[in-house]
Amino acid sequence: KFSNRKSDSLASLRREANLSARLSHDYIVSINSYHEMHDKGIIVMEYVDGQDLSRVLDKHKDLGIRFPEKFAGLIAWLCCEAFEYAHGEAGAIHRDISLKNIMVNYSNGSPKLLDYGTGIVSSENSSVLGNMGGTLGFIAPEILNGERIDKRVDIYSLGMVLDSLVRGKNILLESVPKKSNPLKAIELIKLALKGKYQPLKNMSGVDEEFSDIVEKAVKLDPYDRYQSASEIKDCLTHYLYQQNEYGPTRPVLKLYLNVIDNMKKLKDNAPYMVKDGKLYLTSIDGESIAIG
Repeated sequence: KFSNRKSDSLASLRREANLSARLSHDYIVSINSYHEMHDKGIIVMEYVDGQDLSRVLDKHKDLGIRFPEKFAGLIAWLCCEAFEYAHGEAGAIHRDISLKNIMVNYSNGSPKLLDYGTGIVSSENSSVLGNMGGTLGFIAPEILNGERIDKRVDIYSLGMVLDSLVRGKNILLESVPKKSNPLKAIELIKLALKGKYQPLKNMSGVDEEFSDIVEKAVKLDPYDRYQSASEIKDCLTHYLYQQNEYGPTRPVLKLYLNVIDNMKKLKDNAPYMVKDGKLYLTSIDGESIAIG
């Protein structure tokens, strides 16, 4: 990761490297080294053999299928482990959790949080006022309003990641034209936040318990949300593993994503098996079966 030649960019990258260097967790991308050459900063990060959730979602949309909420819940559960560590030991708030800042490692099915260094530490919270950071559509309302923030902004953003994964889109960005300038986009997002949130359970086939977890995570008032990563993790644990059935695991998530990749390759390379954007196979009884 490189800075440009502006002094504020160099200072920002140096600060990011310093904050990231404090963090050491299996689900957080680590910083290997930091260098400065010819007034440019360079962060050398851990290499992750995987894809971010934005690309994973695009593949599902291309296949015309919904990302399973069980796997979304597993990813969130594992991210909460990283939050418990970062919010606790390191006192670090990410404040830019989004689809693009969560990768899934294809070698073991583990999530990896990117760009943790762009966040803040709790003791520096006053510096956030008037210094917005985050990705529109996932950024917490209190950041948009220039208010003091705490770890609950990461809970909100994680909730919006879950909502977007299962819904197949970010509902807040629907009202923002692609070429809107940043200030206009922020105002449109604020207006969208004032509208009534449509729970995922209104969609056919979505588990109500999962929907309730997401709905609480994205409450506009931080006091109405889960108050910690541990609290939402406990609810995810009940949803994933305490319903008298086997819950999802990282190896199964890895296998699932591999299947999706191969389905995408098959669809791209076998147009004669595709009809109306879906991949079709024929059953033993001669019936045509759409699989994505």
